[in-house]
Amino acid sequence: MENYRTTTNNVNAAQKVIQNPRSITAADRDAILKNVTPMRRKGVSPICITCEHGKAESNFVVKEIHKLQRNGLLIADYTIAIIYRINAQSCALEEACVANNLKYLGKFEKMSDTK
Repeated sequence: MENYRTTTNNVNAAQKVIQNPRSITAADRDAILKNVTPMRRKGVSPICITCEHGKAESNFVVKEIHKLQRNGLLIADYTIAIIYRINAQSCALEEACVANNLKYLGKFEKMSDTK
């Protein structure tokens, strides 16, 4: 299967996570594993981190964005997307953006909006 939206490094990282025996059950892994061929070049290597809780994860994300800005890799006119897996993460992300003076557009989900 061809995937025009992602890079080789992202596909390889996703497949490593899926193949990790602790990440999902064997039955789910067999259903998910696919032979994906990315159409974009290699790209930047993703990083994987482990955080104690959602607040620490959100602070890490915001600090990484600030680091990109300080190092001149992300200029003010650029846009960056934060993609999260579940809406419950959005509250901590919004709080981290506000606490670290990171401007954002859009609407984070309120905890009362999630089930």
